Amino acid sequence: MFVAGIDVGGPAVYVYPDESMLEPGRPLGGLRVDCEYNQLEESHMKRFLGGIALVGLAMSLAGAAQAQTAAVPVWYSPAFGAGVGIFGDWGTGLNEDAKFDTGVDASSPMAFGGHILFGAAQFKISAGAWYLDTKNDLLKKPINFGGNLGVTIYKGATSPIYVDLMAGAGYTKLQDTSGTDLSTTWAFPIGLPIAYGATLSGGHMVEPWVAPALLIFSDKDQVADTSFTKIGFGVSGGINFYSAMGIGVYVVADWSSAKRFGATESISPFRLGAGLAWRFSVPSLPESKGFVGG
Repeated sequence: MFVAGIDVGGPAVYVYPDESMLEPGRPLGGLRVDCEYNQLEESHMKRFLGGIALVGLAMSLAGAAQAQTAAVPVWYSPAFGAGVGIFGDWGTGLNEDAKFDTGVDASSPMAFGGHILFGAAQFKISAGAWYLDTKNDLLKKPINFGGNLGVTIYKGATSPIYVDLMAGAGYTKLQDTSGTDLSTTWAFPIGLPIAYGATLSGGHMVEPWVAPALLIFSDKDQVADTSFTKIGFGVSGGINFYSAMGIGVYVVADWSSAKRFGATESISPFRLGAGLAWRFSVPSLPESKGFVGG
């Protein structure tokens, strides 16, 4: 929400992203435009309104980027086992908090990309990159990056239950069409993925999984030159399917809720993703196992 205020010390207008930033005599975080109102030409007005839009856009981006990377749900595969996987990914935001909101229009971003997963013994590591279609004329379409490191802490000896401890990182940088930096977000999920890796007849595997997580976000708004940290929680889950030939598919959804320190309102985006997989074994790799269990 924007609040406009008049500085009594002179003909100036301040635009604030939130009314809580209004302080008498001290326009914090505002966009100042000095002008004589009877001399404000149309071109000046357009630049002024454009500045308002960018301030509002930058303030909304940190919320829209509230995932491991913008529009990409946190995905995991506790029962993946020893081997290498190559994945093609798609993701999008579904609710209002997952959109990029300029104050005039809101758009749900969409991501396309891929990641590689490597598993051996108790460990899994993945890394990927995604092209972000912002669906917004004010924004460039950047490439975002992310990855996870996981450790299997339990593997059932008589049942295909897997429990992992996972930590990840993701980076999202957003710019306007002129190349001006608007916001950057580092996301750090720390989760506990749990899966049931059922082997079907013919050697196929289906893996439903769920992962509650602690979420930490480090955001920087370059327009207002401010940085802040958000902490919250989230849950992601889905179904992975791997055929005996190694070809697979997956669907995933995640929801999170986080707010910055001292804030009263949280941001709660909801995202959906899907992808294709190619999983193949490497005979020399040690078999997947847990620190506890089988």
